[in-house]
Formats: sequence, structure tokens, C-alpha cells
Amino acid sequence: MMSTETHNKRERTCVGCGERAEPHDMVRLVLGPNGEVAVDAAGGAFGRGAHVHAVPECVTKACKFGLARSFKAAVKTTSDQLANEIAAAYMRRAEGLLLAAKRAKTLTVGADETLAALLQHPNATVVIANDAASVVKRTEIASAIAEGRACTWTNKASLGRMLARDEVAVCAVIDVAMAEALRQAVGVASSVRVVDQSPKEDVSKCLEER
Repeated sequence: MMSTETHNKRERTCVGCGERAEPHDMVRLVLGPNGEVAVDAAGGAFGRGAHVHAVPECVTKACKFGLARSFKAAVKTTSDQLANEIAAAYMRRAEGLLLAAKRAKTLTVGADETLAALLQHPNATVVIANDAASVVKRTEIASAIAEGRACTWTNKASLGRMLARDEVAVCAVIDVAMAEALRQAVGVASSVRVVDQSPKEDVSKCLEER
């Protein structure tokens, strides 16, 4: 069991609200040589880092004073710009994880394959296109949504392009660690975004209601 002292050492302070949290619950930012802010979505970039909660309020406060104070330097970014950069970085990370799952053969694509995977792998995570509301009526997918093992992401055409298909309504990631990282990446992009980059359909509402 992790001691309280070790746990506290791992925590970081949000440069927006000032509250402390685990690093994986926040976004890590690094300062470039010319005052630009880069998003460290994978968590391994070199350089002095600052952490912020992936919510518009914290991003706004970070841009006003938190980042400059943390980096002890002038910062060249605005809240809208940084929020959209965070969203884009985590969307790229999500796409990378999805393709990694495909290469590792821990990804199923399509409704029938996904339903079969959920029966064999009850901890698999379902990825549902925002414009594929009909698939949430399937019992196994509805169960995954209710248990928090689902996320909505982009649309059928975009998912299809990522996976070299015409369209993809739903897929499932079987690897638990990869699936958790994917859900986290999509969640960050969705919570911080101030400019909507995906259509809002009934699927997102279904997940919120559950």
C-alpha cells in the first residue's frame, strides 16, 4: 500500500485553481524556448512542467497568471488557444492508442465483432461514434456504457478513416491498460474543449444520462 507521504509526493498542484491532485488527473504542460506552451499528452517530455486540470475554468486562470508564475517567465498563449491545443494533443494520443491496439490485435471493429468481444472480454472498452446512436440499444453495449466502459469519439467517417474502413460506428479495445488510457485521452479532449470539433448526437447524451 502506498504511504501517505509517497502519495503526497506524487501529487501536483494545478496552476489554475491551486488544488493538488495526482498527475494523471491533470494535463502536463512544458514551456518552449520562445515562451510557447506545449502539451505533454504522453507525460514524458523534457523540461520544466506545470499541471492544470482539463476544464475551461482552470485553463483560463492558468493563462492569466498561473503559468507565468509557475514557469517564472512570460507565456505566449491564450485560454482558447491552449484549450484547443490540449484537445488536439489528446485526440492525437487517442488515435495513436487506437492504432496501437489495432497493431496489437486487441481491437475489434464493427458491431458484431464488438458484441462478441464484450461477451469474451467483460472489461473491454467500447468506442462509439457520435453519430451512431442506434448501437447503444444493443444490450452488451448498453451494459458497457452503464459500467463506465465506453466513450464517444468523433464520427463514423472519421473512425473509418483511422481504421482504413469506409465507416466505423463502434469498436472495442480489449487491452485494459490501453483502454483506460484511451478513455482518459478522449475525456480530457472533451472536457477542456471550448470549440466544438465533433457533432453532438444522441450518443453523448446517452452516456451523460447514465
